[in-house]
Amino acid sequence: MISVNNSNNAALLILKTGQEKTTFEPDYFLGPSNISSGVILKAVNSAFAESKDLQNQFHAKVEELTKQYKLDTGEEPDPASMKRGALVHVIEDNRQAFPPEEFVIKTKLEDGSEIESTIRSLVYYSGNLFEKEVAEKKEQYEASIAAEPEPDAAAIKLNALSQVVKTLILDSQDSTLALLGESDADSEENLAKQFLEN
Repeated sequence: MISVNNSNNAALLILKTGQEKTTFEPDYFLGPSNISSGVILKAVNSAFAESKDLQNQFHAKVEELTKQYKLDTGEEPDPASMKRGALVHVIEDNRQAFPPEEFVIKTKLEDGSEIESTIRSLVYYSGNLFEKEVAEKKEQYEASIAAEPEPDAAAIKLNALSQVVKTLILDSQDSTLALLGESDADSEENLAKQFLEN
């Protein structure tokens, strides 16, 4: 017969509680909630199962909503209500990761009442998603501009002067030769002959 003392039981409970947050259990995310379509329910479960980020967002949101409720009311919240709130927030914040059509989440609370939350279709959120992507691209662009060194004024002046010299002296010779219809080697030979004959 093996005996286990209470301190070991507490350690096992803490270990088990920590593991619940790292393993995916569909019942934990939905709890007493139900989704209007079985196909959508499977897709929502699949999205959470495949993404640790979504799971972490869900857990963080449950904790945030629970703390806020306690601060506002001084009472313990209904866990089903907190999970429903977190589920709705995570789906709306990551709408592109879930089925695109509109669906309903119904949650039965401890007091017997029911809350119904409608998740609008992806089309409804498309403007917000576009704005979010534009903001991210703008932020990346601004970060890359900030990372570039300040241009050297002397180097800019030198580059401009070299372009002027190239245009006035070097390019003008090429255009004169082109007008004469001669290649560089032929024209240089002909010019040299003129000087030698005189």
